[in-house]
Amino acid sequence: MSLQNIKVADVTPSATNAEGRTEGKEFKDLVASVKGKGVLVPILARKTSIPQTKFRADDKDHNFYEVIAGNRRLAAAKEAGLEQIPAKVVEMTDDEAHEAQIVENLQRQDIHPLDEGGAYRELIERSGQEIGSVAVKVGKSKEYIRQRLLLTNLIEKAAEAYRKGKIFDGHAVLIARLGPSDQDKALKEATSRWAPPLLAEFKSWIKTEIETTLSFQPWLKDEEAMVAVGECLPGCGAKDETLFGPVRKGACTDSKCWGLKMGKWVDYKIYKAGESDAVLLKVSKEYGEASKGVISRSNYASLSFKKKEQCEYAQQAIVAEGEDMGQTMMVCVDPKCDKHRPSHSEYAPTKAEKAKKKKEAAAKKKREESNIRKFMDGVDKVEFPLTKKHLDALLDFALSRCGISYQQPAVKFIGAEVVKKQEKVYSYDNKAPDKFRMASDYEASLRKYAEGNGNSGKLRVIFALLMPHPNQYDSADKEFNKGLKKL
Repeated sequence: MSLQNIKVADVTPSATNAEGRTEGKEFKDLVASVKGKGVLVPILARKTSIPQTKFRADDKDHNFYEVIAGNRRLAAAKEAGLEQIPAKVVEMTDDEAHEAQIVENLQRQDIHPLDEGGAYRELIERSGQEIGSVAVKVGKSKEYIRQRLLLTNLIEKAAEAYRKGKIFDGHAVLIARLGPSDQDKALKEATSRWAPPLLAEFKSWIKTEIETTLSFQPWLKDEEAMVAVGECLPGCGAKDETLFGPVRKGACTDSKCWGLKMGKWVDYKIYKAGESDAVLLKVSKEYGEASKGVISRSNYASLSFKKKEQCEYAQQAIVAEGEDMGQTMMVCVDPKCDKHRPSHSEYAPTKAEKAKKKKEAAAKKKREESNIRKFMDGVDKVEFPLTKKHLDALLDFALSRCGISYQQPAVKFIGAEVVKKQEKVYSYDNKAPDKFRMASDYEASLRKYAEGNGNSGKLRVIFALLMPHPNQYDSADKEFNKGLKKL
């Protein structure tokens, strides 16, 4: 490294480091300071090739430079009319220069925590450094780095609200720990009043409204159940362990994903109960009309699991929708039970309401009958050997019914080439151009394999999706071996 004065005309601003603003009062003050005192802090620069716009025959032995850190100081020197600027000239590769720029920017006092977190993340992902080494390099604790990294998880709306001061540092960190749909929910709570809530109050709200729900994930204790509920939605439970710490396998970090998995868990529990000839009723804890097949709170009495408090009509049930979804309970649904329903009476609908309900029921029944006829007409058209049309339809049905938890292992087992697709990556900087990454498209991989291997390939893909997959668990292995015997 050498400290020297170099010509301002020979220095090119860095294209990868737009540090600081070159407008406004602060920049004008900097220009005034440079005019009076010169550039007090040398820029960091490296030698570069001759810029095309300046090329002359006599330039071959002339040195030109690129700024690594100090674009603002260079701009101020130009504005102040200086011919020379002090510089520390170093030899650096492109990667080393970019890393130095990131570290330099992190020393700025006016850097926003979101930009700081983004810079740490870029430094770690670009250079492959551990959080500990980054912490030493920038003079911060590992916990401080982790908190700033966490902010890069914020959804766009939350990041924008943070930049505009609608939420503060503590609120932003708490929101960033949540999944995408829960972040949206928490942001609405944090910005619903004239000022953000107290941090302790906001923590309590998150614990009650989100964390309490997410803490109940019964499928995590049952390997067979984890297979039944399938994989998480994109963005749920997918935090980088290097940056944010471990996430338990199969655990949901977002309420939307949790709700979908819980629905599958309820179906799984009912199926398992049926295997032992037991009946597990679907109930809701909400009064009024419930979904088809779910018993409303208006139509059952909740009982204790204690035998002495039950009756001859007592049955086990599982909450299938709404509050306490997935919890099991004992209920009495029989109107003849004098012990639990002696004075129960339903709301009596008016004649007009009865007529409307009857008309809607008739129309619904008519639609269902029509759809069943269409379904059977389609089935009746299928003959053996299968036509290409019906084989293609069967492939489409199999792919649409079998999600990624079936498609991914099927691709692996049959040795299909993995097709990649481009997907958008969220940027911590709203002004930055969109970034994309390549992700595996398992459905496209199976379709490519099927089309490339003709009718036999299509049948192999259908079987690969629908056959029980080889598994490490005994119950799944039995199903797999049973399926093999049918071939």
